[in-house]
Amino acid sequence: MEKIKIDKNVPMPGRIRQKCSEIYKVFENMKVGDSFAIPITDEKASTTRNRLYMSARNFKAYKGVSWVFASRIIENGIRIWRIS
Repeated sequence: MEKIKIDKNVPMPGRIRQKCSEIYKVFENMKVGDSFAIPITDEKASTTRNRLYMSARNFKAYKGVSWVFASRIIENGIRIWRIS
């Protein structure tokens, strides 16, 4: 294994944050029984599902609501339902 070199005084770039407002608007407009699908490839399904789960969880905390969302990997994508 190569030795790892420690660098000094390298400035750290600012955070790059993705705007979550678009997905938050979708969650906010959903009624119980509503759902939406996001088309994805199979190799990204698990990662995308986890990201959507975290987005829904963060949305609930941000808005202070106790809504429940469910997700399923479907053919050609992922579907998210608001179930309560």
